[in-house]
Amino acid sequence: MKKTLSQRMTLIVSSLLISAFALATLAGCNLLNRKPKELAADLSEYVTLSFEGPDTVAKASVNFDDSSLVRELMSDKDHMYFLSENKDKLDDLVDSISISLSKDEGLSNGDVISYEVSFDKDLATELAILFEKMDDVVVEGLIEITDYNPFDDVTLSFIGDSPYLQVGIEYSCSLDRRVDVQFATDKKYYARGETVVVTATYSEEEALNYSYVTVTQSEKEYTAESDYEYITDAATLLAQTEMFNYIYESFQVYVTAELADATMWKEIPEHVTDTPQQAGDITIDSAYLLVTMDEAGIPAGADVCTLVLIMNVPMSYVEDPDANIDTRYVAVTLPNLQIDADNKLFVAYSNLSLGFPKEDRVFLYDQYITENIKDYTVIEIPVADLPVFPSLTGATETAVAETTAAETSAAN
Repeated sequence: MKKTLSQRMTLIVSSLLISAFALATLAGCNLLNRKPKELAADLSEYVTLSFEGPDTVAKASVNFDDSSLVRELMSDKDHMYFLSENKDKLDDLVDSISISLSKDEGLSNGDVISYEVSFDKDLATELAILFEKMDDVVVEGLIEITDYNPFDDVTLSFIGDSPYLQVGIEYSCSLDRRVDVQFATDKKYYARGETVVVTATYSEEEALNYSYVTVTQSEKEYTAESDYEYITDAATLLAQTEMFNYIYESFQVYVTAELADATMWKEIPEHVTDTPQQAGDITIDSAYLLVTMDEAGIPAGADVCTLVLIMNVPMSYVEDPDANIDTRYVAVTLPNLQIDADNKLFVAYSNLSLGFPKEDRVFLYDQYITENIKDYTVIEIPVADLPVFPSLTGATETAVAETTAAETSAAN
């Protein structure tokens, strides 16, 4: 069947339109896949550089915002179609980017650090992306470290009396950002004039990174101070002549008064009705200085040091002059003997104790010495080194009264 001219013309136009559409579609595809011109990207716009710590010890870190980089690259109008079609490759490229620093610790103001960038260069070339070189950075604005001596903020005090002084340490940090310092002494007790070594313990890292200081001193020596010092040695004790004179005179008055009463001194029943009398000069049988052991500390209410004298009193009876001379032993104690800063005696004579007469000296030794050995260091004082007890004619109540008034005033 022959086609008319009109039909033939319609067929030709249709063919031309189909061909034109195909060509346009093909051109569009080629346009989308055609590699665009090179796209430059400045990575520094997506990098945040942070510093932590003060000058000389600061650390640096880099934070890379890869999501913002991808978003910016794909928003470029000349590249959006191409990169959309190659989105997976673009993601791989961005994932391959690694940014580090030429130096990231021990930083000081003025240091110059460089960015070290690595990435998949083949993918960058394929996607026509050029990463520009990142500029170097000069470190600045770091807090400067200052020197700090914690002992400038320490107040030292001494508690108690020598040689059992304890150290009190008060620390009041003057810094805005406090350094936590712990102080310790080299031992527990000190004597007057002794060297006290105080050690400071702290975190060097905390001092630098939190307080921004370098601690300049971690140990310091002090000298122990005390207004009073307990007597703990025989030599110092023996130098207290006035004290011994007072004790001797007080004891002589005591013996004279006690013998007049006679109740505790008589030998029963042989001399129950006789009158006792002193039959000779009083002598010192033995002498001791008891000093508390510092390892055990000083118990509350305990005496730190005590002088113990065991006296020998000869006696006879007026009604029986031919009887043998009896001996009575009496313990005399005076606790807490001290000397002041001028080495003058400081003692409360009101604490002088004059014991009861005993026939057995061993009994007194056990009572005052043996029973205290576990708590006290016992220093035996040679009797020959002591001042001699005055003869019977040398003791007077008047002398005792005058000494008591003077010494009690000094002690108070």
